[in-house]
Amino acid sequence: MEGVTMVVDLLDMKRLFLIRGKFDTEKGKSPAFTDPELEFGEFLQPVYDILQILLLLNGGDYAGALTKGLKIAMSNSPNNWEYKFQADKEIPVLRFPPPAADSPVAPLRLECYLKLGCYFNVGMPLPSGEGTPTPSAGGYVEFGAKLSVMCLSVAAATVYAVGTCTLRIGADTVRGPNLYMKVGFGVELMVGLPVIGNVSVYFAAGVEVSVDKRIIVVGAFILFRGRAELIGGLVTIQIQIEASGKVMRDMVADRTECIAQVTFSLDISIFLVINISFSKSFQENRQIIAD
Repeated sequence: MEGVTMVVDLLDMKRLFLIRGKFDTEKGKSPAFTDPELEFGEFLQPVYDILQILLLLNGGDYAGALTKGLKIAMSNSPNNWEYKFQADKEIPVLRFPPPAADSPVAPLRLECYLKLGCYFNVGMPLPSGEGTPTPSAGGYVEFGAKLSVMCLSVAAATVYAVGTCTLRIGADTVRGPNLYMKVGFGVELMVGLPVIGNVSVYFAAGVEVSVDKRIIVVGAFILFRGRAELIGGLVTIQIQIEASGKVMRDMVADRTECIAQVTFSLDISIFLVINISFSKSFQENRQIIAD
């Protein structure tokens, strides 16, 4: 089928984005949505324009970045009558000033990214049993940004005030409208050392909120991150520790829980040689019982 278009409306935002392509299916082969093209609606067009300006300032090919990375996944298993479709697009983090022009004494830094996608999942197990899953469909848009402003600079050391924000809105036929927001504010100390490279230490605190028609989560977090970029960024070492406390309310099960979590991560990268990423989380849940 030629000229197939999937239109995504999210709450009151009509034609938030469109995915155009061709649907191919053949006996004995998996279905495919080929040559997909992503088109923004009027609500996302201003975000697209801002990202385009940032990448043009970095000397990048925004049109090429937009056409690449649109992931389409489909399946239809004849054994259990399960039909799935998922489309995800992630525009990678854009940085200003460009990495080539960046330095430990840059007066301002801006990083941002955009993610969006849609999906549907229809499952009807054969033979039919109790608790047949409810067909689900939905879409989401996520935008994240980080702004660093110089507060003090002494010799090779610079202190930045840093603000971060992640905002995700979505809707699902099962979960209903949903919202996720994470906002943080912190301080970063960056030192530029001759020959060795850049070393930075970052400390931040913030709040995190997640809401849908079934579950509400409200929490706070503190984060520590140490990062070293050696030999012009050819070798990168990063250690991060994040501790958070949350209160989760499950309105369907009429249950409230307190959640404490600590996450430790380590990343080591040597250009074209090695890339090691390790993460470990510890979590404890306790139910809150009202008197």
